[in-house]
Amino acid sequence: MNRVKIVRLPPSRWREYKALRLRSLSDEPHAFGASYKENTAYPAAEWKRRLKNAAAQKANWLFFAEKNGALIGVIGAYHKSDRPDSARVYGLFVAAEHRRKGVARGLLEATLAAVGRKRAILKARLAVNVRQKGALRLYRALGFKRIGKEKFLRGDGKYADLIKLEIH
Repeated sequence: MNRVKIVRLPPSRWREYKALRLRSLSDEPHAFGASYKENTAYPAAEWKRRLKNAAAQKANWLFFAEKNGALIGVIGAYHKSDRPDSARVYGLFVAAEHRRKGVARGLLEATLAAVGRKRAILKARLAVNVRQKGALRLYRALGFKRIGKEKFLRGDGKYADLIKLEIH
């Protein structure tokens, strides 16, 4: 079976989640605000907590792309009480060998659908490094509009320009 499935993970699969997250930070350090070193230090309880919170789908969401039983992509979103009308999408990553095959689109669409089921949320926001042209094309194709630009400190300790986007 070669089909990619968009799934949620139970806390028991925390090791797979951790491995994929560490791969994302290693392969694409310019894309994330977190560092590989910082994430390797998290205990098992932290990875399990994240998956448990995401399973509740109240204020946190995590979706994974799975092919032949292996995780090949991930995306997250969260909703903060101080911004009741919006959700923040973060951490989109697809393994390089699976890119340009619709996996990122599937992850993002699943996330937007889940976030959209929460009645108070009217918009989703995200930020993307200006160097990530493919991701920017995807976000625009799905209807995200630019709302600003800012500098951010990447996980690798360097500064980069971010484009902030929003969809209603």
